[in-house]
Amino acid sequence: MNNLSIRDTMKVLHLTTFKKCGIADYFNYLIKEIDNIGNGEIVNDVFPVDVDWQKKSNFNQVSDYYNEFVKKSENYDLIHIQHEYHNFTGNYPKLKSLKLFNNILEKLKSKNVIVTFHSNPLPIIHNRVLSPIFKNYSYSQFFKNGNMKALVHNTISKEMYLKSGFDLNSIITIFHPTPNIIEEYPEKNMALKDEIYRKLNLNNDSIVLSIVGFIHKYKGYDDIIKLLTILPDNYKLIILGDKHPRGTDSYYNKLLNNISKNSLENRVFITGYYDEKDLSTFCDLIDIFLAPYSSKFTSGSGAIQIGVQSKKPTIAYDIESFKDLNKEFEPICLVKEGNIGELKDKIIKIADNNELKDYYIDQAKKYLLDNSYYRLAKQTIEIYNDFME
Repeated sequence: MNNLSIRDTMKVLHLTTFKKCGIADYFNYLIKEIDNIGNGEIVNDVFPVDVDWQKKSNFNQVSDYYNEFVKKSENYDLIHIQHEYHNFTGNYPKLKSLKLFNNILEKLKSKNVIVTFHSNPLPIIHNRVLSPIFKNYSYSQFFKNGNMKALVHNTISKEMYLKSGFDLNSIITIFHPTPNIIEEYPEKNMALKDEIYRKLNLNNDSIVLSIVGFIHKYKGYDDIIKLLTILPDNYKLIILGDKHPRGTDSYYNKLLNNISKNSLENRVFITGYYDEKDLSTFCDLIDIFLAPYSSKFTSGSGAIQIGVQSKKPTIAYDIESFKDLNKEFEPICLVKEGNIGELKDKIIKIADNNELKDYYIDQAKKYLLDNSYYRLAKQTIEIYNDFME
């Protein structure tokens, strides 16, 4: 670790979710590596975002809670916030969640602050009425004076924050790393494996596809259901995930209806919230991972990283954030967004071609070596040290 130039230890206060979600996983893997590398020179404390409590609380109650965070920050050298718009919602209009975070930054403007933006500068609900108002809460005013830095996951995100008014020198691009979860838990859950075999009636001719993560429309579930209707019956689907804990049932129920309407109940298995220890069991059954995300999604994806580390090929739509993953290596096979016919042809081609399958697996291995949480932790520590010089 680089020598800290101002004091023997650096105290960092983190604002992040702690319950099961992609950001909580991201934070936990990152801090584990920072602690390993930091050798006691960086003291990391957490001020938790409790989204379940916030859902039941009014704006004043949630504001008071974050005032405690601001007060606690006075005793720290650096503040690091894991930002996602849902993290600041509560029992009040969504616009007020933008105001809430704006107020937090206003009160922290004399501190050294890093914000990792896991979403782009757009409201969660793409509403034409809301979007112009959102410009008043783009937060760009705070990222101009040098003591606040924005970390983003890819070049398209960086461009969007620049267009929203952020200063070029305030934005740092960091990659979205891949944890080695599958190798961490190699044991197989045979009871679970047998359950899926029975439910999907798997045999030696079966080709099992999969999609990972919380169930959202933008992840391409509608296209995947259409895809199954035009693939042979030996093609099955495992959905590794469930509805988002902070979402609604509406799209999830629509998906279930879509599966039923197309008589696909015997070809689709939804795992629900799964234990990470079971990932190796699922990957043992899966032949190809899919990520037909909409181009409305432009941030980093933790879910697609499961496919990349699975030692199975991953096929995705050619949206900008996935093109970014393929810059140095080709860990994922890209097809034109929305082209279900091309997606179908590519699936069949890879399923029938071991040489092509091995190519994408080999590319993924090279990508994983270059994109670890260890590497991200080293980059994050360098950013922390820059603040303290």
